Amino acid sequence: MTQISAPRPAGPLSPVEPGESAGSGEAERVGAIVARAEFALAHGERADLLAAVSDAADLTPQRRYQTAKLILEAGLRLSAVREGAALVDILVLLAEVAVLALEPEPAEPVLLNYAGVIFYELWSLEAARALFLAARRLDPELPHLDTNISGVKARLRGHGGGRARQRRPLHPALVGLGRRATALADAARPATGLRISLCMIVRDEEEMLGRCLAAVASAVDEIIVVDTGSVDGTVEIAHHYGALVLEHPWTGSFAQARNVSFAAATGDWILYLDADEVLVAGDAPALAELRRQTWREAFFLHETNFTGHDESGVAVVHSALRLFRNRPEYRFSGRLHEQIAHTLPTYLPERIRQSTVRIDHYGYLGSVRAAKEKSRRNIELLLRARADGQAPRPFDHFNLGSEYMAVENFGAAIPEFERAWEVATGTGPEAGGHYLPALAGRLVGALRQGGRPEQALVRAEEALLRFPDFTDLVYQQGLACLNLGRGDEAVAHLERCLEMGDAPSRYTAVVGCGTFLPEIVLAEEELRRGDAGAALTRLRRCAAAHRGFFGIYRPYTLALLAAGADAETAVDELETSLGDEINSMIRFMIATALLEGGATAAAQAAAAQLEAVLAARPGNPPALELLLEALLIARDFPAFAEALERFSETDLEERERRERLAQMYLRHGYLRSAAREWMTVVDSQPDAAALRGLAEVARRNGQDDTARVFAAEALKFRPPANDKSRE
Repeated sequence: MTQISAPRPAGPLSPVEPGESAGSGEAERVGAIVARAEFALAHGERADLLAAVSDAADLTPQRRYQTAKLILEAGLRLSAVREGAALVDILVLLAEVAVLALEPEPAEPVLLNYAGVIFYELWSLEAARALFLAARRLDPELPHLDTNISGVKARLRGHGGGRARQRRPLHPALVGLGRRATALADAARPATGLRISLCMIVRDEEEMLGRCLAAVASAVDEIIVVDTGSVDGTVEIAHHYGALVLEHPWTGSFAQARNVSFAAATGDWILYLDADEVLVAGDAPALAELRRQTWREAFFLHETNFTGHDESGVAVVHSALRLFRNRPEYRFSGRLHEQIAHTLPTYLPERIRQSTVRIDHYGYLGSVRAAKEKSRRNIELLLRARADGQAPRPFDHFNLGSEYMAVENFGAAIPEFERAWEVATGTGPEAGGHYLPALAGRLVGALRQGGRPEQALVRAEEALLRFPDFTDLVYQQGLACLNLGRGDEAVAHLERCLEMGDAPSRYTAVVGCGTFLPEIVLAEEELRRGDAGAALTRLRRCAAAHRGFFGIYRPYTLALLAAGADAETAVDELETSLGDEINSMIRFMIATALLEGGATAAAQAAAAQLEAVLAARPGNPPALELLLEALLIARDFPAFAEALERFSETDLEERERRERLAQMYLRHGYLRSAAREWMTVVDSQPDAAALRGLAEVARRNGQDDTARVFAAEALKFRPPANDKSRE
């Protein structure tokens, strides 16, 4: 008999996947029903088979679907070893099971495809074609469909042997079953009239909430906002967009607050977002269309997390589970980095799919995180959960390590990541997890940035055995080799990154690890080796392809200068190539590169770039600080005095401001000015940094005894050995 494609699992059937909890016992019931049905199929007992199918009627929708799927798979596997009348008998029984399974809900592409295979094998070709086409209408990416449809067409054409003809049915029951199957195929359409509820928890989000709601409002049917104590205009903004606002006191649990919003939702689907997440322009129709896919239970959205500082272009992409059916069993757990995936039917991978819908997340931008002190709050919540006696899971270690890493406390992050990796890659019940690729990337990155490049290389090789297409790990290997002075090995790793391209978003991958990031590092290595021409060619190409990423422009400027361009010519090329796309961050990076040479003309050009930054962002402390340095190099003291006054009006604390000025004066040999700034700090309240600075000033002045006194005093302010707050 001609074979046609359908997934046929090898080995014993089991409704419980690795790591899945049987929960209420439904998984065991599914297993018992499927075993009974398989026995009935093997012995041709139609009454027992239908009784087994009937026993699944009171299961939850997902377990009911799973039962039908497993019975059909068992029957298809059994049919592969039967011939003649025995084969026809099994297939007819399967056809009846398929029709019964589809009649309550025809829009099930997997079951439609299986039914199509069964009717095809029974030579009920019109029914088979209708079933396959219905499955493709619902899910064009379903495996084997194109092969199946081609097989039906070939058989209807008689394999090219003249006029197409339909064989007589192989069994009398097929006439009625074929009509029922064709009607089901016609009825298998995406649903209409379903609604999406947007659910949010907020507190003091007036700066970002409006942008979030404006982008998504047209795609959802109701908005539920749980406010946990806002004192700004957040609630008014939510009301403006027609939201139902529920006041709920903050209890320290994000999961509890989210579940309050879900309980109030009346839609068929729940979409949850945070105020700092924005649906990408133009994706609202695609989001609204997802509600029609009743054969899904949840969707991942493609999320881009912007990190670093505003306008930097640094981003990490990952798949975010944000849209799912509104069912009471789908609820969050966990104080922070709350989880819901474990409540979804992950044992049915076809129920949870990646969508093309995109959201941008701005909550990890440096300025936003600093303003809201997210890392401090998150670390406190995670440590509080640990202090409450909750045994930390590997995911908890991962989250705490991530928060330590966000504040560059690599010494604290590494042991958390190591513990998470040890458990998650083991064989116990907590092994695995969707976060494992992200954990691998962060562990390797923390080891490298924490001064352990050799260990980073070892961990990267170990992780690449699991995730061979995870480009970020190879990129970290390149950087680790540079840390170790192994330039040729670093170049090989970085060139391999370019061959691989960016990693899949399911890995929580950094944007650019397969494109512009290794290009930049390779160009910097070429500059270090004295090949300015090669570096410039590489960076011009990179800037043309990735012009929005600011990190290109510092080495690009350095390459222009190294290739012989003067400051004015270099700036002219950069500004011309960027046009209106030049922004404050890019100007800042150009100025930084211009200052590295220390020449007066370059410093003057840098000052002009920084004044443009300050025109767009008055009072920006980093820009003012760099402007002061440029003016100091250019010896433009009147302009320096004016900029110094502006610098004193920034939000920087006075001690921090004086420390930065003192360091600047010291770098450029203005020892008396440096000493004055540090003495002002010491007179107010001595600290180690100011005393070390005074020691260095004394040393450079040849006052070695005084330098030793200041250095000894500085040692008294050293933090305790177990204090990791300054690591």
